[in-house]
Amino acid sequence: MLAVGLLLQSAAAHAATVLITGANSGIGLEFTKQYAATGWDVIATHRRDEIPESLREVIAQYPNVRAERMDVTSRDQIYALAEKLRDEAIDILLNNAGLFLIGADWHENAESEGQAFGTFDWDQFDAFVATNIRGPIMIAEAFVDHVRASVTRAKAGRVCVCISAGDRQGGRQVWGDRQVTGRSGCDRPQP
Repeated sequence: MLAVGLLLQSAAAHAATVLITGANSGIGLEFTKQYAATGWDVIATHRRDEIPESLREVIAQYPNVRAERMDVTSRDQIYALAEKLRDEAIDILLNNAGLFLIGADWHENAESEGQAFGTFDWDQFDAFVATNIRGPIMIAEAFVDHVRASVTRAKAGRVCVCISAGDRQGGRQVWGDRQVTGRSGCDRPQP
């Protein structure tokens, strides 16, 4: 797993707030659970028409979690949520939503040969770019004032991007030439 994004800390005198994209499955769901368990207020976003069952279960367990619909590829949904939350400071904006695999079986995350020069499926490629590159940039722009309003221990909010490659690294997280086990962070791991 290559992950850049989780800064887990105890809540200070006030409950800090984290907004997590792609919070209904995978590492996003785990981020949601971990932040909620440590007392953070969690805004857990998803792109489904209804709140996914996985988030319903977390919301039932943690009253400090709320679900919001936001497809990271929809400029209208991104800016509508930013406007809805206009008076809320966000201490950590965790861009986690993303597509992992593109290729013949990309929706099932099955093994595939993916795409190669000369055989690209451009619709899948465009979806990958819109979700993994364009989306996080739009979200950062839309929520920058929310993050600026942050009052965490660092006196400034953080925008984090999580890039996950599943368990392709055997459970290891790799950052450049450093291997890190059991830690993900907005900050580069120290030697």
